[in-house]
Amino acid sequence: AAACSNNKIQVWDLENAKVDKTLEGDTSSVLSIAFSPDGKRLAAGTDANKVRIWDIGSRKVVKTIGVGSLVTSVVFSPDGKRLATGADDNNVKIWDISGNMKEIMLPEKTLKGHNSEIISAAFSPDGERLATGAYDGAVKIWDWKNSRSVATLAGHIEPVNSVAFSPDGKKLATGSDDHSAKIWDLQSGKSIMTLTGHTESVTGVAFSPDGKKLATAAYEGAAKIWEIDAETIISKLHEQRKLSTLIYPQLLSWNLQDILGMQEDNEEKLCDTKEAWQIAAFADLYAKYSTTGVEADAGSPGYARASRLYKCAVACGGDSTLLQRLRMPE
Repeated sequence: AAACSNNKIQVWDLENAKVDKTLEGDTSSVLSIAFSPDGKRLAAGTDANKVRIWDIGSRKVVKTIGVGSLVTSVVFSPDGKRLATGADDNNVKIWDISGNMKEIMLPEKTLKGHNSEIISAAFSPDGERLATGAYDGAVKIWDWKNSRSVATLAGHIEPVNSVAFSPDGKKLATGSDDHSAKIWDLQSGKSIMTLTGHTESVTGVAFSPDGKKLATAAYEGAAKIWEIDAETIISKLHEQRKLSTLIYPQLLSWNLQDILGMQEDNEEKLCDTKEAWQIAAFADLYAKYSTTGVEADAGSPGYARASRLYKCAVACGGDSTLLQRLRMPE
C-alpha cells in the first residue's frame, strides 16, 4: 500500500506489479499507513487528527478514530485487536478495535514519556511490547498493558523514522535521519551494531524472516541489505576480511565490542580463522575498552577476553610483543 500526495491510497498487486485497488474519498493528507495482520484492513493516519480504517475489499471506511493530533504513525497489534497511534502531541495511544467498529471509541491506554513527536511504532512479535521512535532521536520500549516505559534507547542524534523488532523479539532495528541504522539488544538496552553507508535519512528498516539480515531504505533512493548475524560475520572473517583494516576507534564507534559475546562460540570461531592481524585487532578493542572506564576495570570480562585473544594471536604467528599491549593490573 502507498499513500499518495493526491490523498489517495493505492494498494498494489505485487505479483503483477500493478495497482489493484485505489482507496479515495478522504480529503486529508495520509501521513502513515499499516495493514492489519490478516491483510483485510488498512489503517491510515491523517493530518486531520484522525485514523481511518478501510475495508480493502469493499474500499470503504469502516471506522474513523479521532486521535486529537496529527497521526504520524499507526500499527496493528499481531492479533489485530488493537491499534497503536503516535502523534505530534508526543503521546502514544492504544485503541481496542476488537469490538463493534460502529461504536464511538476512546483510547484504551495513553503512553506518555516522549519529549517530541512520535514518528514510528512497532509491536513486538508476541504483542506484549511496543517500540516507538521520536523526532528527538529517542526510542522507547513500552509495556503497554501496564502503561509504562521499560527502556529508553539513546544513540541516534536525529529523528527515528522507523523501528522494527526481530522475529524472535530479542532485538530492535532503528533507522534515523542521522543516515544510520542501529541494531539494539533489548535485554541489555545497548546498541550492538551501527550500520553506516547511506548518504541520507534512513526511512525504513525490516528484518528478514530468519532475523539474519536487515533491509534499510533511505531518502537518497537506495535500499541496502545487511548481513547482521554475528555468527555469520565472524565465520566470514577469513574468507572476506571485512574488518581487516579497522582500528580500535572504528570498532568501538560501530559497537563491535559486543559482537564476540553474542554467541558463545564466536571467540573460538575468531581464533579458528588463524588470522593473527584480525585476532589482534579485537584484542586491542577489548584491552582498551576495559581500561578506559567504559567497562569496569582491568578485572572485567573484556580484559580477560583481551588476554586470551592476544595469546591466540601470538600462537597464530603474531609478534610476541602483542602481549605487551595488555595493561596488566598493578
